[in-house]
Amino acid sequence: MRREKTQSPSKTPGPWAGSVAWSTINGVSVCSTRKKWDRAKIILTELRLMLGPHSSQEEAAELHRKTLESWRGFMVHLQRTYPAITPYLKGFHLTLDAWRPGRDQDLWKQRLTANTEGYWCDQEMDWIPWEKGDASAPDYVQPVPPLYSDVAALKVLLMPNEPPLRYIHHHRICTIVYGFGDASGTGFGHTIVQVNGVHYSYGLWGSDRQDDSSNYKELSNLVTALEESHAKGLLEGAEVYIFMDNLMAELVFYKGNSSCPKLFNLTLQL
Repeated sequence: MRREKTQSPSKTPGPWAGSVAWSTINGVSVCSTRKKWDRAKIILTELRLMLGPHSSQEEAAELHRKTLESWRGFMVHLQRTYPAITPYLKGFHLTLDAWRPGRDQDLWKQRLTANTEGYWCDQEMDWIPWEKGDASAPDYVQPVPPLYSDVAALKVLLMPNEPPLRYIHHHRICTIVYGFGDASGTGFGHTIVQVNGVHYSYGLWGSDRQDDSSNYKELSNLVTALEESHAKGLLEGAEVYIFMDNLMAELVFYKGNSSCPKLFNLTLQL
């Protein structure tokens, strides 16, 4: 990306601490330093080598907890500049805390009720001890399955050689693009309402999509609408509003993750 500066870059305080601020012809943006960007890529490469080719908890090699904690801390720091990576840090959190009691079958924390004797009660009404702090934490932890997909997603998002600019204030703040999309049955369609007119596309799903769920078709239609609009230059410097009637597609987008591989890949693509 070409950076046409109107002032020298500076390290910014507040929510973008550790970032570099840029003022360009399109607005004010922030980006990571090249040193931090490269370090994040090195962390992901090393972690992927440590995980190996396995994808199941039983076969995976153990990870040094303190090292993984340090790497997670750095990635959390980086997500202050690039919030899009936030959902893909969940595998780090689950792996580091999987040893703690009160976890469900997917290793997510359960709601617990404490008593005065240092025990906690889970949803099955079983009383389990809970030690405060990390005194009983193991030196090594077993990677959980989500960590593999999260590392793969992060490697895609951090693929550019140069840290990308993320705009926090556009000079063209009055441009709003409204989009309407639907993909039900055998057909699909989407409309982008812009200041210079209405842009639309519609069609029929091919035979390769007949067995796909309606959730996948809805989100796929949304991704296609935004990709086509971007290719036509309709979204340059614009704030985008997309409207649809599929709750699952909306939840997947805001969560940034899904247990369905097809929906997960669409979210990453988006």
